Amino acid sequence: MISKTRNVNVDYRDVVVPSCRSSRIVLILLSLAGIIVAGYLTYVDLSHMNAFCGGPFDCATVQASRFASIRGVPIAILGLLAYVAILILEVAWPHADADAASWMKLGVFAIAFAGMLYSFYLTYVEFFVIHALCVYCLTSAVIISCLAFLSGWRWQKRS
Repeated sequence: MISKTRNVNVDYRDVVVPSCRSSRIVLILLSLAGIIVAGYLTYVDLSHMNAFCGGPFDCATVQASRFASIRGVPIAILGLLAYVAILILEVAWPHADADAASWMKLGVFAIAFAGMLYSFYLTYVEFFVIHALCVYCLTSAVIISCLAFLSGWRWQKRS
């Protein structure tokens, strides 16, 4: 019996691994959540208001500290830019060629990992230097950490 074989070119976008698709959706949702939190903190900072902060949290003290900006640029704006960059890369990589998509995924991980490390530093500062906690800052630290771990897992899987 003669077997007929076809030479089939399969595009990586045609074969979507469920874990890749679901991780991408989660990364997009997390980046949107980060945009909301960092956007609110940016708005509060630029409008010179106090963040709505209750219970054991003291967002005003954290916002007024010398650690709330770098050379006059509010940390919230830097966080907002990081979350927007992550969102853009996550939305764009499926439309890029395989090589560019790989670099975009690495970019998501690099931004999120750098943000996580800086968030760890700022959380340490909140606890041990300022002695005040901001619920929005802690929420952002959790979001960026989840982004870093999930994008790192995806990068390690190369999916």
